Amino acid sequence: MPHDGSTTLDSHDEPAPGEHPERELTHSVAAAPDSIAASLSHRPDVFIVLTWLVRLRWFALLGQGAAIVIALVVFDLELPLGALIAVMAATAVTNLALVFFMRYTTAGPQWLVFAVLLFDVIILTAMLALTGGRHNPFCLLYLIHVAMAVVVLPARWVWTLFGESLAAFSLLFVWFIPLKETPSTPKWMLPAGTWAALAIASGLIAYFIGRLRLTLRMREEQMAAMQSRMTASQRLASLTTLAAGAAHELGTPLGTIALVSHELQQQAEKLGLPAQAVEDVRLIRDEVDRCRRILDRMHIDSLHQSDESPVTLASDELINEIKADLKPGQAAMLDVTVSSAVSKMTVRRSALTQTLGILIQNAFDASEMKHTRVSLTIESEDGNLVFTVKDQGEGMSSEQLRRIGEPFVTTKGPQRGLGLGLFLARLMAEHLRGSLKLRSALGKGTTCVLRFPRERSGS
Repeated sequence: MPHDGSTTLDSHDEPAPGEHPERELTHSVAAAPDSIAASLSHRPDVFIVLTWLVRLRWFALLGQGAAIVIALVVFDLELPLGALIAVMAATAVTNLALVFFMRYTTAGPQWLVFAVLLFDVIILTAMLALTGGRHNPFCLLYLIHVAMAVVVLPARWVWTLFGESLAAFSLLFVWFIPLKETPSTPKWMLPAGTWAALAIASGLIAYFIGRLRLTLRMREEQMAAMQSRMTASQRLASLTTLAAGAAHELGTPLGTIALVSHELQQQAEKLGLPAQAVEDVRLIRDEVDRCRRILDRMHIDSLHQSDESPVTLASDELINEIKADLKPGQAAMLDVTVSSAVSKMTVRRSALTQTLGILIQNAFDASEMKHTRVSLTIESEDGNLVFTVKDQGEGMSSEQLRRIGEPFVTTKGPQRGLGLGLFLARLMAEHLRGSLKLRSALGKGTTCVLRFPRERSGS
């Protein structure tokens, strides 16, 4: 199908045999792992990492408290309770300081993450030294800090933290307070502690570090989408300059041709020239008008009409406005189906009609060789307005679908299109806070689906 627009087929969306490849033109971002991560998606990476560190440290405090209670109550061990509480208090105080720091500042240095991890290694070493040193099975928890550093810090800081962790563990061989067991202490205490330490370390690495990586990857995808939108905006600025220059340079000669052709038509009719000659002059005037319409469609400043205030109109009114802009004979070949749920709609009128006009005209261009009909379906779905334009043209291959949509890339023949239509339609869909998708296969036509949230009256 000859289309002139803008899209990308995701590599993981390869169609199964018999299915139509699908490509979403508008940019989308992967969903956040949870509401907290979503709220952080616009913040610097350092803040995202510190947020997960704060949560991990609160979890560690709960775990340390539970371990002390179990050691005292279940295993009847003698522990330096005052010193342990002091170490835990140091963690709590620094964690509260981090919370206030992130609440009242908007930027933070990367070395702060390294400093927090370094401090936590010291705190863990102090806890282990007070509870059996190297004999404490929870020495495995050193791995959590090293794993966290690998995910979020440069290599030089990772190796520094690794060296500190190794030195701290080595210190536990010579400086520690042995656990004082009592006759009632069960023999399975250390094996059970080893199992618990391995389970906790593995679980924390899998959960906290996995979620942190997912959040950072989500942010990277958002940054990539933002960069893509910036690139599109730069292209849009270039096209705006091109369109303004074309309109300025071509406006005068087109006006002259229109005036002269009108005079020629009058002279031909007065002189009684053959009907074919009069028809040729009339054709010149029609083609001049067509050139003016093309310039109007290239006038990308009209994209800013998507910032207009929404208005409420009947679906019949919208359809009549769209049909009025079609070429002669095309309105009769357009099949329109409107759901009863959208008999009236609140929309940004100019942006919507221009976008639909581009999609419908593309569909007719695709159907021109087969002389087949084009369908437009308007419906409501999950609070969105959905406009589906479908043709029965030649369709596009997966390779064509991957490439279509960039400015000046088109499947139309020579002199039939500039490759700007879908590019503009996609930009307008983004301004409407919606999406534009294409489904197509060779010999099976193309379907364009424009979807955007329903506007509220008076918004």
